[in-house]
Amino acid sequence: NDDHFYLASETGDLICAKVSPKGYEEISRANLLKPTNAAFNRDVLWSHPAFANKCIYWRNDAELICVSLAE
Repeated sequence: NDDHFYLASETGDLICAKVSPKGYEEISRANLLKPTNAAFNRDVLWSHPAFANKCIYWRNDAELICVSLAE
């Protein structure tokens, strides 16, 4: 969707949000992966996801996942 953006958090959440000059509006959030590294005294997931064919591909040190983003 043209007005929605997918954001990946360092805690393993995939966030769908509307972002505009008026601000940020979170539409939904789902935890997809567990962080498997540590930095600054907290658990983190710093791998960048890839998006292709209406799917997100994302990995940590234990697994690689593919999740459909198709509606």
